[in-house]
Amino acid sequence: MIGGSVQLRSYRRARRDGLATEEAATLAGISIGEARLHDQDDAKNPPPPEAYEPIPAPAGTAGTITEEPEMARPKKQSGTVNGEVPKPDPALAVKIYREDIKPAQARVGEYAQEQSTAYKAIKKQAHIQPQAAKLAFKLDGMEESKRDDYLRCLRGLLTELKIFMPSDLVDAAEGKSTGGDVIPTGERPRPKLATVGGTAHPIDDSDLAGGDEPKASADEDEAWVVFDPEAQLYIDQTGKDWSAFADCGRFTKARAQEIIDSFGDDADGLQIVDSAGPLPGPLVSEAAE
Repeated sequence: MIGGSVQLRSYRRARRDGLATEEAATLAGISIGEARLHDQDDAKNPPPPEAYEPIPAPAGTAGTITEEPEMARPKKQSGTVNGEVPKPDPALAVKIYREDIKPAQARVGEYAQEQSTAYKAIKKQAHIQPQAAKLAFKLDGMEESKRDDYLRCLRGLLTELKIFMPSDLVDAAEGKSTGGDVIPTGERPRPKLATVGGTAHPIDDSDLAGGDEPKASADEDEAWVVFDPEAQLYIDQTGKDWSAFADCGRFTKARAQEIIDSFGDDADGLQIVDSAGPLPGPLVSEAAE
C-alpha cells in the first residue's frame, strides 16, 4: 500500500512529533524491531508528505479522511494487513540477514573461537579446570556487594553439603596449609588510584588534600554509559551491541534507561554508570595496576 499501513503512518507521525522510537512503536502498536527497520528505510528513502496522513475512507462512505478508531476496531483476518495479504519480501529478508544477522554471527563465532583457545591453554598450560576458571573470572568481574552476597551464599551451601578441600599429603610434607574451606576469607585489598605519568598508590587522606571532589554528571548530560557486568563490556553508540569503554555510547540518564528497557528479559544486571565517576570492570583495575 502506497504510504504504508495505518500503524506505519501513526508511527511516522509520532516520530515526527518528537517521540522516541520505543514510545512511538508502543503508540502505533508495532514491535521495536519493526520500528527500527522503518527508521532505517525512511532515513534512506524519505517518505512523501502523504505517507504521514491517515488512510482515506473507502469511496462511497460518509465522512472525511479518518483513521480507524482505536476502540471497537473490527477484528482483522489472520495473516492480513488492512484486508490485504502482505506479499513476501525476500529482498528485505536477505538485506536484514546480510547487514545484521550474518555480521553478528561472525563476531560471535570469532569471539567464541578466541575464548575456546584461551580456555584450552588454561587447562593444558596452567593445569586449571576451565569451569573453575570461568567461575573465578565471573566473580572477579562482579560488583563488590553482589560478589560478597554470592560468595556468602555459596560458602553456606558448600558448608551445608560438607564440601571441603581435601588434605594433600604433598603439601603437608612441604609444610603448606592443607584442607579447610573451599572459599578463603581475608581482607579486601585497598583500592588504588590510577595516575597519568606517575605511579599508582593506595588511597589515603593525602589524596583528598588540595583536590577537588569529582563532579557528578547531571541527568540530562550525555555522560551516562550502560555497563554489562556479565560481559565486562559497555553498550555501544547504537544501543544494541557491546564495546570497550573507549568506544561505548554516552547517553542522557533517561536514554540509558530506555536502552536497558529495550533488552527486555535480557536486561537483568545492566547498570547505568556515570562516566565522570569510578568505572566498573577490568578497565579500572588494569589502569590502576
